[in-house]
Amino acid sequence: MMLKVLRVFILLAGLIGAQTAQSQTYCTPFINPNGCWLGDDVNSVTIGTFSDLNTGCSGAGYADRTFLAAIPLTAGSSTPFSITSTNGSFGKYYAIWIDLNSDGDFDDASEFVWHGQNSGVNSGSFIVPPTGAGTRRLRILALSTTSAITQSASCQNGAFWGELQDYTCLINLSGGCFTPINLGAVTLANSAILSWDSVGTLYNVEYGLSGFTPGAGTTANSTTHSITISSLLPNTNYEFYVRNNCTGGIGGTSAWNGPFQFKTKCTAVTTFPYTETFNNSPWAANTGWATTDDTISSCWNRFPLFSWNYAWLVRTGSTANSPNSGPSAAFGGTGNYLYIESNGWQGDVAYITSAQYNTNVLTSPWLTFQYHMFGSGIGNL
Repeated sequence: MMLKVLRVFILLAGLIGAQTAQSQTYCTPFINPNGCWLGDDVNSVTIGTFSDLNTGCSGAGYADRTFLAAIPLTAGSSTPFSITSTNGSFGKYYAIWIDLNSDGDFDDASEFVWHGQNSGVNSGSFIVPPTGAGTRRLRILALSTTSAITQSASCQNGAFWGELQDYTCLINLSGGCFTPINLGAVTLANSAILSWDSVGTLYNVEYGLSGFTPGAGTTANSTTHSITISSLLPNTNYEFYVRNNCTGGIGGTSAWNGPFQFKTKCTAVTTFPYTETFNNSPWAANTGWATTDDTISSCWNRFPLFSWNYAWLVRTGSTANSPNSGPSAAFGGTGNYLYIESNGWQGDVAYITSAQYNTNVLTSPWLTFQYHMFGSGIGNL
């Protein structure tokens, strides 16, 4: 069953952002191009209060999950965890590393924080060694093998069955001033609401253009778990850091958490009627059998990105990989169109979000669009 249909979502504000760990270059492990497709994966991870569930196989044996909220840990304290694989834990060994000194590897003493001594052991607890507070890289390995994993396997290479996943963790000092977690941002064209979770009464915030050097950004203070910043440029990448300032209580300040990256919205369209044909630059379409050569406007967003999954794409002409169900051309016979293809991905969801349209200037706003749907099992729109 194939499905091609255009869906437009008009949002005045959205949650946009990503947590990044230290700007180190880590080795990209290579296990096997299909190393986890039979279920030898890191499917679900729970560490303390953090969980990342049902992620499945990454397809290349490695998944970078550092864009998720940081895993909160406390130095010197025991943290419970569990790791599961799609086809179960039998015949697998598991291990966890933390780059405690942020030097871009997991080779230093004490960075191999846990590993299963026996096959199938996929839960327990580990203690974060005494270290400085702040964000660190945490790596997990599930490996189908016959002996316990060693520390050197953090950059596993070779034709093995398994998967590695990377996360960001946030280490706090025991009994100290706790670092804020769960950073977020809600953006408009010229402003943003920055937010975080923590226990405290005063927070220091620093923000600037993406990639700015800490200490050279714009600073602000907040007595709540959020702050509104203004005078931002539209359609521009920014990032921010935040720390807990406890000098009025238990003393000192926490480590900074960040950078958290966010992007402001484009300036809203206010001139109507407005037509989006998907033909003008920077829109670019896939042709032939290509599926990764397209480009969308930076004022639009799509999720997830295409990686042989259920995702939105830009196309011109017919759909070469499904010629009997896709359109032969865009509406009108030429130009680009958006499409999404379903071939067994039942239950999956993909989104594409349009630029902003300020309909306050209209008395009776309305939206029209062309669509193509074909197939005996296609539902209704």
